[in-house]
Amino acid sequence: MAAGSLAARAGLRAGDCLVEVNGLRVRDIIDVQYAAAEEWVEFVVWREGRLLRKEAERRYGEDIGLRFADDLFDGLRQCDNHCPFCFVKQLPAGLRPSLYIQDDDYRLSFLQGSFITLTNLTEEDWERLEEQRLSPLYVSVHATQEEIRRRLLGRRDAPPIMAQLRRLIELDITVHTQIVVVPGVNDGHVLEQSLHDLAGLYPGVASIGVVPVGLTRFARPALRRPTPEEAREVLEQVERFQENCRRWYGVGLAYAADEWYLTAGRDVPPAQAYDDFPQVENGIGLVRLFLDDWAEVKALIRPPAGEPPALCGVTGRLFAPVLAPVLEEFSRLTGIPARLMAVENGLLGEAVMVAGLLAGADVVQAYRSTGHAAPLVALPRRMFDAQGVYTLDDWTPARLEAELEARVCLVDSMRDLAKCVGALGYRR
Repeated sequence: MAAGSLAARAGLRAGDCLVEVNGLRVRDIIDVQYAAAEEWVEFVVWREGRLLRKEAERRYGEDIGLRFADDLFDGLRQCDNHCPFCFVKQLPAGLRPSLYIQDDDYRLSFLQGSFITLTNLTEEDWERLEEQRLSPLYVSVHATQEEIRRRLLGRRDAPPIMAQLRRLIELDITVHTQIVVVPGVNDGHVLEQSLHDLAGLYPGVASIGVVPVGLTRFARPALRRPTPEEAREVLEQVERFQENCRRWYGVGLAYAADEWYLTAGRDVPPAQAYDDFPQVENGIGLVRLFLDDWAEVKALIRPPAGEPPALCGVTGRLFAPVLAPVLEEFSRLTGIPARLMAVENGLLGEAVMVAGLLAGADVVQAYRSTGHAAPLVALPRRMFDAQGVYTLDDWTPARLEAELEARVCLVDSMRDLAKCVGALGYRR
């Protein structure tokens, strides 16, 4: 806990178990923030077998100063749907246990932006949503036609999604939605209807993300990824819809995931097409941000001092065509010999081509097979967990350095790479 904070002045200690705040029995960090939004705050904590009451005056705008082991005190609410395309169920055995958790908790949707289905909300949950106005929420819609959505969720009793969305909007809760497109199931006219139904709820529905289904080599045989031609059809459909939304509302409202453009072999649109990038964490607009950042940062690139180290830039097969010319230009501006290595995903299968799902073992195998060593290997930071510690198969940066016999640099952008090699500065 922060020194001098409200919690510290009240006499709270690390290791205390927080039970109540201002008379509210707290279930999660949301309750704590909600209940402590008063000038005088009373805490009830469990310490060494005793309940203790602690209190302090809260200064205007002051943070409580508490840090918790977990944002949810009463456990994570997991998904009880049976989506045939569920990515978690397509993971191989033997990975770390946390990867198999199927989150469908509306509180994490509010706190972290994770997508939920709304199929497990109770009336008590709805009462809380009304009281605390947990906004925005992120909702997986997939289809507004009830029978098709129920088929996609594997739930015959899934409540009508449009009625649920209207109820959230009536509570003054903003909703960001996503449609995971499964070829032959919810594309074509089904997608068209879903887009128009959701547009009818604007501005309560603030965005619609259209993303392709992700399939590993363990997916059900009946499922398949969209073809390049199908990707082009989806893009044309979304772009026509965007044109209408800009006339109606002044925003595009629906946004296609980067993967559609890369699969279709098309350039991603300019930044203004994404408005304020409402679903960038859903893989929508990341390529545009990467390219625009490079356009800005390359004016600051200069050759690093001393002998430039050879560099190997690692990515997945999907992003490789985008990164290749950028890395070549970077090499030309810095004088650093650089090569690109697009890694095949052996852990999850060749259909998984994104850099964020690369396994450490696959990177090492691909690197060794090239026969070309480099003193520096740049890895996508998205390969690792939020702390930058573990890949999907539990490899750490330190272990990768040992196996590659090279220095490893984790990067999100060319700006990060330039900083890593000491090439960021004003060119004369």
